[in-house]
Amino acid sequence: MRSSPPTISSSDLATRAREVARSTGLQSLPVTKDGRLEGVVTSRDLLHITSTRSNIPVLGLMTPPIIVATPEWSIAKLARKTIQADISLVPVTQSSTDKSLLGVVRLEDVLEKISEAPEDGPKVKDVMSREVITCNPKDRVTRVWNIMEETNFSGIPVTQKQKVIGMITRSDIIKSGKARLATESEGGRTPPKVETLMKSPPRTIKADKSINKAIQLMVGQNIGRLPIVEDEKLIGILDREDVIKPYL
Repeated sequence: MRSSPPTISSSDLATRAREVARSTGLQSLPVTKDGRLEGVVTSRDLLHITSTRSNIPVLGLMTPPIIVATPEWSIAKLARKTIQADISLVPVTQSSTDKSLLGVVRLEDVLEKISEAPEDGPKVKDVMSREVITCNPKDRVTRVWNIMEETNFSGIPVTQKQKVIGMITRSDIIKSGKARLATESEGGRTPPKVETLMKSPPRTIKADKSINKAIQLMVGQNIGRLPIVEDEKLIGILDREDVIKPYL
């Protein structure tokens, strides 16, 4: 568990919440009052607010958290519920009735625990997804953002002639300050191209490697989705949920 996580107040404006989300890279922010959990605000909630309505308070945006953990939860229970809910951050409170916020657990925290397991387990090829949605370096960020919204993917491989040349993530777009251009037309400005924001060269892994090796790479490099390559060609993709499931 991560104690003293970044939080916002229900009285803060959406602009303040955006600043915190951008600086921390978090996709979900706990909303607290006097140290007690009141709700959460996601980056998706914030980016759906247009520039003409950005002065609204967080109170009008926050929603109840899908999951709230307590200190006695096991790692397996936390991982299972996190995957089922398709979220990446879970607030931890003192108890089910005492909503004093103790900290948060992120999906990568669960991965760190699993990475300590022996390497003779399942292989990447056993759990990877073979159907991969990709984008082109010349695509506008608008298209990629829309794909992320529809699929809830945290990142999209960038390809040319089936070869992976980069990776663009939700965090890359938010931290660049270009996320607003991906969600609305602002003063006639043209959204940037993927090639200006993508990370290149991308981190990749081969299908015959162990899941443990993939987890170590994800944790060490803070990677949410890992392209699988063979002879430099993209053949699949692996995300954090994929590598956790065999251990539940």
